[in-house]
Amino acid sequence: MQAVLSFFYKQYKRKKRVRGANAVPLTPEQEEEEQLEHAATPEEDELADAMAADAAEEAASVPAARLEDDAHQTNTVRDQAIREMCAKGVTFSASQEKQALGVMPKVSGLARRVHDSSSVLKPAFERIVASTPGLPSDRKALTRLVKTRWNSEYACLDDHLELRVAVEKLTSEFSMSLGAYRLTEPQWRLAGELCDVLGIFVPITEYFSRKETPLVMEVLERLEDVIGALKLARDTTNSFPPLSPVTRVAAHAGFLVGTKYMELLKQCEVYQIAIVLSPDRKLQWFKTRNYSAADIDAIRERVVARWEASY
Repeated sequence: MQAVLSFFYKQYKRKKRVRGANAVPLTPEQEEEEQLEHAATPEEDELADAMAADAAEEAASVPAARLEDDAHQTNTVRDQAIREMCAKGVTFSASQEKQALGVMPKVSGLARRVHDSSSVLKPAFERIVASTPGLPSDRKALTRLVKTRWNSEYACLDDHLELRVAVEKLTSEFSMSLGAYRLTEPQWRLAGELCDVLGIFVPITEYFSRKETPLVMEVLERLEDVIGALKLARDTTNSFPPLSPVTRVAAHAGFLVGTKYMELLKQCEVYQIAIVLSPDRKLQWFKTRNYSAADIDAIRERVVARWEASY
């Protein structure tokens, strides 16, 4: 999921720090970097603050080494996805990338601002929702992003989209000073596409968060479902309107992560054996999911060999 989200999160650099009279002189490269950071707009500074707050909360509950490793793995997959989709003729411009990278900072940032302003923004948003006809009756507030909680980005996006009319009214009010969080029309479309892609992960995360321990064959089944849905999103060319290239590349990044774990699962024979020995699945399960004849023969041989070795 993080590989998909990496296309919709801008990584803001820290603001320029005030340097004292006794500070060590900067190299030309460091001077240039600070000048670039100082050139950030007030809107970008505000979004950077919101992202920093989210990152601080995550860092408080996740070991730094894990966060660093996750970031490295995500960037590696992101670059691979861009290269492979480029080879297939699916590319996006710098402008399209910029639009996409601003989606989640704006969506999650607004939810945070409204949630944290219990005396001004929160009641103002509630009044707008209550006075706006046609909104879902079960949606009264924007879900705040909690990065350590499964499907938090999906819930945050889903509320934003369902309450779009109210969100646009709130961010358009000059007195609220929320212009930094106003999505452009292309970003609204990207937010909808991202929400649909993240929705692919909802069933599997909800299933594995149940109290009951899943059966081993169910792990493989649900991972197959996720990979298949991501592949469909990646390869979709006849939808109307068509999926943006950024979303298709992001879906491919998720597909790469899914196939990586699938290959690791296949190395553990117990998953495939459990499916073959399941009365309602057997080898037909693999045929239905378009496994090649050679792969199915190899699975059959593996099961027979394990049976003979054990009994």
